[in-house]
Amino acid sequence: MPLLATALLAGGSVAVQGQEKPQSVARTDRSTVSLISDHGTVSAGTSFWVGLHFELAPGWHTYWQNPGDAGNPTNLEWQLPDGVVAGAIRWPLPERIPSGPLMSFGYEDEVVLLTRVSAFKVPSPGDALTVRARATWLVCADICVPESAYLTLEIPISDAPRQATERSAARIKRFAARLPGPTPPGVTFQRSGDKIELSAPITVSSADAVDDVWFFPDHYGQVDHRAPQPWLIAGSDLRLELTQGEIPLIPSAPLEGTIVVRYEDGSETGWRVIATPETTE
Repeated sequence: MPLLATALLAGGSVAVQGQEKPQSVARTDRSTVSLISDHGTVSAGTSFWVGLHFELAPGWHTYWQNPGDAGNPTNLEWQLPDGVVAGAIRWPLPERIPSGPLMSFGYEDEVVLLTRVSAFKVPSPGDALTVRARATWLVCADICVPESAYLTLEIPISDAPRQATERSAARIKRFAARLPGPTPPGVTFQRSGDKIELSAPITVSSADAVDDVWFFPDHYGQVDHRAPQPWLIAGSDLRLELTQGEIPLIPSAPLEGTIVVRYEDGSETGWRVIATPETTE
């Protein structure tokens, strides 16, 4: 499990345990958090995005699904009406956040963690669909502070589709575009000593314009998070050299994670990958 290398402050949450009054927006000196959606109205059979929107104070960050060497991922406990279901959190492409000898994976400035919600039945037109969730997250700078909130979002019921507010819709669209792409077939890896060579048949838009490539493992400790990851792009083959972490890979088990390619103009693309071990005769 990742370690918190900095001091963890108690009492930093924005909602104490047992407080049941929901909030539309939760604010502290470190973060402003709310639920947003890309739909301004919903009807029976509607599937839509609900996002947990973070605005983080300068110098503070929060965490990806694998926080790396330090931290904890955000957790959501949904409270939804009958006939409404929520999927798992969909995590936008993370950033590397170094701190001394440690490397964490997460987000600075702003992020929207996305969840696909499906409404199989809804209240009558004219009423509202109430979406609530208890969110817990960790924000860190020189210190780490656990925060939480009981959040609510009301979406009117109507058979006339309508987009959410321009700001909410734009935020959802921006971070949905930062979700990793579909898992490409044929991703493999080979182990030699403490090195792991990952090979992915991925075509990037322009190999000459690539600034950096990084593999973010799904699970803590499989890969040394801090170690350099030399990369090579040859046609439609992308290769990365990883260093094994403190938890040995299970023989014949896949290596799962996200490959992120950053271009010289600052844009990024990424793919979820499930790499299978290559066998030798």
